Amino acid sequence: VNRWANGHPIPTFRLPQLEQVLGRHDLQTAFQSIDFDIYVSSPITSMSEPDFRQHRDDVRILVDSIRQVGMRPFWPAGLIESWSDLLPPESATKRNMRHLQGCEALLYVQLQEVTRPSNTLIELGMALGRKMRTTIVLREGIPAPSMLKGFDAVCVKFPEILPRVRIHRVADVDEAANFVRLQRGRFFGLH
Repeated sequence: VNRWANGHPIPTFRLPQLEQVLGRHDLQTAFQSIDFDIYVSSPITSMSEPDFRQHRDDVRILVDSIRQVGMRPFWPAGLIESWSDLLPPESATKRNMRHLQGCEALLYVQLQEVTRPSNTLIELGMALGRKMRTTIVLREGIPAPSMLKGFDAVCVKFPEILPRVRIHRVADVDEAANFVRLQRGRFFGLH
């Protein structure tokens, strides 16, 4: 309740636990104003438009699995059907950073190789700097920054500097979606 009173989100999966501990049965209604639990960051303009559409369709499967386990993701790329849907950079950044600030965890998803720098790396950097629970899903074979090799182990060694980061290399989106369905919030470090 303290987190909510101070403007921080309380994930919906924790509300039944809070109701039980407090002996109340009305908290879920009271906390309906909380919007999102997980910020889903996936490249948009760093690949061609046809590649982006395929990537978005694949990531949508993963986002749907997050919803199926009762969590509420904010996924900016899901709002974009074509380049004409892109907001001006200042507006998109303002909206996205507000939602990122309100989420408890970040999921970075990259299932295709990018051809240009991606704004998602700024979102990932913001989450790491804020020590948010961070999960990275990369399709096997996609080149990743060299810093990510062993990064999850480095995070464990330096918890005063970095959050605990989970990195998953997957064969395809179905494998990632299955992880979410099986592990639920644990996949994101939330349980």
